[in-house]
Amino acid sequence: MAGRNLSKLTSVRSKLEALDASLRTLPLIEANVEDEGSMDRAFCQTTVVLNCVGPYCFTGEAVVQACLRNACHYLDITAEPAFVHTLIDKYHDEAESKSVKIVPCCGFDCIPADLGALFAVKQMPEGETETVSGIMRVSGPLDVSNGTWTTLVHSVSNLFDCKKKPCAPQKATCCCSTGCLAQALPHWEPLVKAWAAPLPTVDRNIVRRSAQLNPSRYGSNFQYGHYVHLSSVFHVIGYYWVLTLLTIGCLIGPIRRLLLKWKQPNTGPDPETSKKCRFDMTLISKGTQNRRAVVSVSGSGCGYVSTAMMMGECALCLLDDLKQHPSHGGVFTTATAMGDALFPRLEKEGVRFDVAGVQTILLWSKKK
Repeated sequence: MAGRNLSKLTSVRSKLEALDASLRTLPLIEANVEDEGSMDRAFCQTTVVLNCVGPYCFTGEAVVQACLRNACHYLDITAEPAFVHTLIDKYHDEAESKSVKIVPCCGFDCIPADLGALFAVKQMPEGETETVSGIMRVSGPLDVSNGTWTTLVHSVSNLFDCKKKPCAPQKATCCCSTGCLAQALPHWEPLVKAWAAPLPTVDRNIVRRSAQLNPSRYGSNFQYGHYVHLSSVFHVIGYYWVLTLLTIGCLIGPIRRLLLKWKQPNTGPDPETSKKCRFDMTLISKGTQNRRAVVSVSGSGCGYVSTAMMMGECALCLLDDLKQHPSHGGVFTTATAMGDALFPRLEKEGVRFDVAGVQTILLWSKKK
């Protein structure tokens, strides 16, 4: 276990020891993102690096560069569109040439959407899926840490950066969230009996990248829409008011500085509170032959507890895969780097993937 402060690492190890006595001898390595040498000394001893240090727009690139220098694979739990865009734009080619896997968004952002879309596509004939719509519903106590809030504010303030730096065509797709703004109108979804309002997060573009990296599975014209579940038109109005005010505030320097002070350092929900928060995501896939499939992804520990579990399972899944197959490098998604092997791991930890129904929609027209 590596970090910039050995005393804090020792404290974390003591807590882990209470859960598993064998972790008493877990090696601790001092590594600081501002010290290349310290990262090299740490990364040369491992195969996979799990980067939990954010905001990634400030600290992430140094860790990726160290992974490439030391030929070790990289996973993180970012949800920052601009950072994911940077990974693709600057490091995809080098990672490919060095057979290093770079896999961002290995937590609650964006595994339910990415694996859920793959699961929905798998219910359809190969290559025939045209669209998948994912509708996320979160219930229970919801709170964010200072780190998450800081990341959110900076991500919104950089919302339009991707338009200024388009990805080269050979690097698949830009993973910026600005494309979601083109779908800014909510709609009533009868299958979930609720309003679905576009959620301008990185999930949509992560799923789109999965599709472009694997066109034979998803189909060449695949589209994905990412939405939040809202129970009434009043919730829809409130949602857009909050989204608009937050965006304006984050784009104005003085207001942004005030927003950054709202959450105090080292604050956030405790594990027991996080465990009470649930997520339920409904995904609706539609195909070229009038086929439709409805699936769901659900689990508890929405946010921090589920993210820790998901990232750990991604790392173990990647290690198992490396033992059986040679690594193909590049910037991947969880659906393209781990794919089918990740489903049983997540299900073992309480994440459910269910099929609600698969049907062929009959179209009938009356002849005149």
